Amino acid sequence: MTGNSSDPSPFNDKDIPRFAPNFSVFLVPPDVVCLYSEDRKFLLHGELYWALASAIAKGGKSFAALRRELEKTFPREAIEHGFKRLIDSRYILTKPIIENEAVAAYWASLGLAPEIAERNLQS
Repeated sequence: MTGNSSDPSPFNDKDIPRFAPNFSVFLVPPDVVCLYSEDRKFLLHGELYWALASAIAKGGKSFAALRRELEKTFPREAIEHGFKRLIDSRYILTKPIIENEAVAAYWASLGLAPEIAERNLQS
């Protein structure tokens, strides 16, 4: 991502992001997001990640709606970069997960997006 606001988003604006099912998410004041899995812990620092995680955890809003909400406080390029980092790190998913939450958590813990694992198993 170049930071140019005319670049297309790496995700569909209508998709509703959600945390990968293998993570428990905790917000630690004032600006730390803790992502715990069965065997690892990740920390994200900064007001932007706090705001992104808080908004995603509430659920139900699309990327476009979250961006509009967060643009009141943060630059669009920073928000896009934050979304991209969360997606690339597989902390959040952009598509609905497969029916079985435990199976989805297993695939996500191995670093494989649940929808890709499901598609590979079908073929």
